[in-house]
Amino acid sequence: VFLTTHILSVAEELAHRIGVIHRGRLLCVGTLTELAARAGRPGANLEEVFLTLTGDRLPGEEAAG
Repeated sequence: VFLTTHILSVAEELAHRIGVIHRGRLLCVGTLTELAARAGRPGANLEEVFLTLTGDRLPGEEAAG
């Protein structure tokens, strides 16, 4: 079964393997644990992993520096 969603908490809860797509490109595929390790964020939730992998920020979040 292939599920697509923009609600990352749903993907985190339902999916065994996750593909991160950003601006029309597949960046990576793996389990949440694998993706978190790739992002250098072991134990992070999917939203934190996505933001790290894509370089995006939450609305209202300032750029560091």
